[in-house]
Amino acid sequence: MPNYDYDPADHDNGKGDGGGNNDYIPVGKHIVRVIDHELSETKSGLGQVIVTFEAKDGRTRKAWLICEGRAGFQFGGLLNACEWTGKIRISAPGVLKKAIYGKDIEIVVVDEEYQGKNNTKVKWINKAPGGFGGAGAQREERDTGRSGGGGGYAPEDDGFDVPF
Repeated sequence: MPNYDYDPADHDNGKGDGGGNNDYIPVGKHIVRVIDHELSETKSGLGQVIVTFEAKDGRTRKAWLICEGRAGFQFGGLLNACEWTGKIRISAPGVLKKAIYGKDIEIVVVDEEYQGKNNTKVKWINKAPGGFGGAGAQREERDTGRSGGGGGYAPEDDGFDVPF
């Protein structure tokens, strides 16, 4: 029998879902910010945005958000949580960063069975109740050039529109 102390927080049970010392945001509700993204396509050819979220403690979690067709609501949920209400050309340089980076949002991470396998994934994206700094935290303001906030096109925009 081994003669040492065991701390379950030192192990993630092979799931990579945030237990112990790994770098993944675990199952539960978390206040996060977007720190990275890339544009991609699903296997069926629909546009998607792969977003990396980071919690205050430095842990991260990726989400694959479809932005076209019937599943376009996935990316729309992120925009809504970031209080971006206008059209957006996601392929235009800098526009997506302006829309989704530096905003406190809440994600809900769950374990979900899909095709017989358990996967840990971002299930919901919501507006943050208080953000990193608590209820009084000040958020970065967008310069949209109009009252009411959110959305709009920057002058350098070009690319395609994503309808919601």
